[in-house]
Amino acid sequence: MKKLVRLAYAKVNLYLNVFARDKQGYHPLETLFERIDLADRLSFELKPKGQVSLTCDDPTLPTDQSNLVVKAAH
Repeated sequence: MKKLVRLAYAKVNLYLNVFARDKQGYHPLETLFERIDLADRLSFELKPKGQVSLTCDDPTLPTDQSNLVVKAAH
């Protein structure tokens, strides 16, 4: 099965202004980011429809439904 590999570059927040909550309860943001050379390497491969699995080199990170990557994939 073919894999797709991409780098997810880190960024540094150079400026952040958090405004008062809006009617939906969110805080509008004004920010300026700068990408840096540090990156995570992400590998993807097709699974049968509806199946998502996550593996990670760091055993302290959750790989179940509580992980935001798994949530986003679903």
